[in-house]
Amino acid sequence: MVWWHKPVTLFAFCLLFFSITTIHAAERTYQLSTGTSNSDFYPIGIALKTLLTLKRTEKKHIILDVHQSKGARANLIALLEGEADMAFVDASTIYAAFNKTPPFDKYKNIGQLQALAALWPDVAHFIMREQETNTSNIGDFRNLIGEVVSIGPSASASAYASRNLFSKIGIHHDQMFRIADYGTYQSTESFIEGTMNGIALFTHETDKNIKRVMADPNSNARLLHINDKSLKKLTQTQVPIWRRHIIKANTYANQPYPVESISQTNFLIVRQDFDAKDAYLIIRTLFDNMTFVSALHDAAKQINIDASTDGMILPIHPGAKRYFTEREKCTGVFCLFN
Repeated sequence: MVWWHKPVTLFAFCLLFFSITTIHAAERTYQLSTGTSNSDFYPIGIALKTLLTLKRTEKKHIILDVHQSKGARANLIALLEGEADMAFVDASTIYAAFNKTPPFDKYKNIGQLQALAALWPDVAHFIMREQETNTSNIGDFRNLIGEVVSIGPSASASAYASRNLFSKIGIHHDQMFRIADYGTYQSTESFIEGTMNGIALFTHETDKNIKRVMADPNSNARLLHINDKSLKKLTQTQVPIWRRHIIKANTYANQPYPVESISQTNFLIVRQDFDAKDAYLIIRTLFDNMTFVSALHDAAKQINIDASTDGMILPIHPGAKRYFTEREKCTGVFCLFN
């Protein structure tokens, strides 16, 4: 009798085959595109990867590979080209894609983008030395002709947003300033050292580097307002990207007054063919463990789960929509850190 006619051997073979295929089916690997290691996106991606790794005991195991990038535009391009499955992207970059602004003019699948969640707001921090201001408004940047100004790394969400803001209010930044391709840390270091006189960065409120430059006694830093006139010019778009954001008094040292600023939202996005069950599990893992995520990076402290579907400029992915519909306080083994 051949081996497959033996009941015990046949049973063992079937069990082995089932186990192998089940293990294979239970694991999914997704590529998440973040930003540089110094960005706000990257540590949030690492936190999500860690949480999903710790959930190995669950029937369905998701492996998340986190990849650094040059910034939000690179993240979106990776997603559109199929090199990433998930990406952190800001609102103005998404809007640029909608408008087919280069380099997005060549992509035909922009309509397939969907959001898993709205995350934290990036707030405009426009800083000059107090002695060089005369109105305490963003228009004072016109006083910095020929000076070194940082708007963030050239491919970053901050750089795109700052360039957009300057152009809308009639400040020709590329002609007026010497633009430094610096991240937040290097920008604030240079400002404190006196080799830079203007900072125009979009970052989360209470960013440690902004705290440092505002507190340094030698920097004499002043946080500028973005008045209603400037905001009106920015909001003349089909999609609401920019919002009024008030930085409360004493948020930073030497800031005894509230500052009228603006903000844009960051999103975690996918393509519409992303598995709905996995989308549900990923978003549930993130939001059910915000205590852990917030401990890793201050930006996560600005995430408001009750506002995570507000101001959406993309359709919400069905898997994420299920989570927000069913959401209740997380208890039991599903919650790792709350």
